[in-house]
Amino acid sequence: MSRSKRDSNFYSVEIGDSTFTVLKRYQNLKPIGSGAQGIVCAAYDAILERNVAIKKLSRPFQNQTHAKRAYRELVLMKCVNHKNIIGLLNVFTPQKSLEEFQDVYIVMELMDANLCQVIQMELDHERMSYLLYQMLCGIKHLHSAGIIHRPPPKIPDKQLDEREHTIEEWKELIYKEVMDLEERTKNGVIRGQPSPLAQVQQ
Repeated sequence: MSRSKRDSNFYSVEIGDSTFTVLKRYQNLKPIGSGAQGIVCAAYDAILERNVAIKKLSRPFQNQTHAKRAYRELVLMKCVNHKNIIGLLNVFTPQKSLEEFQDVYIVMELMDANLCQVIQMELDHERMSYLLYQMLCGIKHLHSAGIIHRPPPKIPDKQLDEREHTIEEWKELIYKEVMDLEERTKNGVIRGQPSPLAQVQQ
């Protein structure tokens, strides 16, 4: 994609202390959360005609720990496809080259509530059992893929490079993942699977 065409596909909006530079297809950004990994906004995807969550990774190249976490998150989300695990819809960067590469945006399914909010709700036994069952199904899927949540994920060696790298090496690895995922998700295909989003979401 040419430099000018890529520039024309993006716009910037201030979200708190951060600037989100996102594809024009994502509209009406509103902050919904933040954490160690980054800031999350709700947005409307004009192409998919649905609400989504956009996570901007906070300074993924600040140090080796941040870079490794960013790389791990991208690889994990690319590998996992299950109805009880938040789905990856898109990944992009507004930067045009590896030399300029600084920001990673991950677009995911938007949930009505997060786990902290659900825990604080008054739930009857039936609803609590249903939510617990959904969580266990998602965890079982992760475990069957060799992924364990906390302590750090265990992933088959071919899928995740666990060697120590310099910040520049991590940056290059993450840039390759973003470019790969950006290409795989640009036509409404989730996680590189051949099924259209409509079929995956059923």
